[in-house]
Amino acid sequence: MNHTTLIGRLGQSPTLRYTDSGKAVAEFSLAVPSYQQRKNPDADPDWFYIVAWGSLAEAIATNKSKGDQVAVTGRLTPSSYEKDGVTHRTVKVTADEVEFLARKRTTGDSAGEAVPGDAH
Repeated sequence: MNHTTLIGRLGQSPTLRYTDSGKAVAEFSLAVPSYQQRKNPDADPDWFYIVAWGSLAEAIATNKSKGDQVAVTGRLTPSSYEKDGVTHRTVKVTADEVEFLARKRTTGDSAGEAVPGDAH
C-alpha cells in the first residue's frame, strides 16, 4: 500500500501552473518536524515536495502561503530525470487531500477543512 500523511508548514507559497490540456497543478515544499527536533528544537526539519492536481491545486494556491500549516494525505510518486549525463531519482508526494490548519502568524491551530483532490 502506498499511503502517507504529513503535517507541516509550507516552505514556500505554492506555484500554480496549467498543463497543455488545461489541468491545474500546484507544487510546494513542506517542512515536517524531524525526529531530531523532539530532542533539539534547532535541528532541521525534514523536507518533502508536494504535488496537487485539479481543483485541489487551485484551492491550495489560492488559500495557502509560505508558513501556513497543512496536513497532506497522499501517495509517494518516484520519478527520475537526467542532468549533465547523470540520472537523478526523486520522490514527491502526490496529494489526494489537504487539510488547512493554522495560518503562519496565528498563535493556535484553527480547525481545518479537508479539501479532496481530483483523481490523477
